Amino acid sequence: VYADGNPSSRHTYNHLAYLPNQDAMFAWGGSQWQCGGSPADGWLFNFSNSSWTKKSGTNGPGGGTFNNAAAYDPNTGLVYMHDWNDLRSYNPVTNTWSRRSTTSISAGNAIAAVVDPVRKKYFMSVSGSTTLRWYDISSPTAVVPPQSAATTGCAGVLGDESTGIEYDPVQDRIVGWNGGNTVYLLNPDTFSCTTVTTSGGPASTPQGTFGRFRYSPSLNLFVVCNSVDANCHTLRLTP
Repeated sequence: VYADGNPSSRHTYNHLAYLPNQDAMFAWGGSQWQCGGSPADGWLFNFSNSSWTKKSGTNGPGGGTFNNAAAYDPNTGLVYMHDWNDLRSYNPVTNTWSRRSTTSISAGNAIAAVVDPVRKKYFMSVSGSTTLRWYDISSPTAVVPPQSAATTGCAGVLGDESTGIEYDPVQDRIVGWNGGNTVYLLNPDTFSCTTVTTSGGPASTPQGTFGRFRYSPSLNLFVVCNSVDANCHTLRLTP
């Protein structure tokens, strides 16, 4: 924390989530500038006055880990993260964290993840594997086991923790992108992927995209901003 009480600059990886009920941005940990250390600290950014407020880290993801993949659940208002071992949820109303997994599993060392609000699952892609993993988050309090299934046609999107993945409510698919003109559409029922290729896609960045690939429900657009020194791009997959 800086002397003015604001959080130190850091690489955020997949540790950001927009909270529509609070109109605030959730941020957790990350790799701090200069030292590279990853603290176990939570923050909310208020857009109305551009201020930061520190939040509880008790029972949250452990420090020293990165790419814990924050994903917001619109059904419950909770933020879910996986800290390489366990699923955890944060309640912004009560400012509390809860462990939500019955069994600790090794997630390599980083993941990409997304909440499917229809199937009520936290889907995650583990580094180096095309197996899709998930937790049932239909209950806002239940402690649940991890589940998994093999996929087909998803090698270009699953297994790379730096891929950006979002849920598309119009197509009812999970969309993944990590540079170039091709996006992957994952069917969560059949565990298979198809691709859509367009033109004008921005190039991938050396360090990956992570959470900078987002979906705007009000505009039905995917948006990616990979650098403060580069243009942002939008992608429309359906009318």
